[in-house]
Amino acid sequence: MPIIKEYGNGVMLQLNACKINTLHIYLCNFFTTLIALYVSYIPCHIGISIYTKHFNPAGFITVIPALCIMSLIIALIASLSKNLFTANIVLLCVVITIAYIGGGLLPRSFLPQIIQQVSNYLPGEYLISTLAKGLF
Repeated sequence: MPIIKEYGNGVMLQLNACKINTLHIYLCNFFTTLIALYVSYIPCHIGISIYTKHFNPAGFITVIPALCIMSLIIALIASLSKNLFTANIVLLCVVITIAYIGGGLLPRSFLPQIIQQVSNYLPGEYLISTLAKGLF
């Protein structure tokens, strides 16, 4: 969507002539992001299974809700951004914040007390824990 917005109204007029609206683009962005995240998750799951010598077939299904939330966040940022640069910077900031608060960058015991208390109610904790359950 940010790329389409950068090219102006001409692309949107052409898409509207083909009966493709913003909702269609948003849904396509969501599903392609979900598929891309899942396809990139599969080698990680298989690699960790080989490394730990323990295969968890439920991990392929366990991770789907977390990937859906990540895809939703990415599609939302992409649809609200005015251009590609803004979308990438906002996405980078959101990902770093979610990973930090969820305990993905540092163990939760190292985080400030206020963040430890708040992190239970934010999606970062859920995403990190679901990915860990899926992998291990």
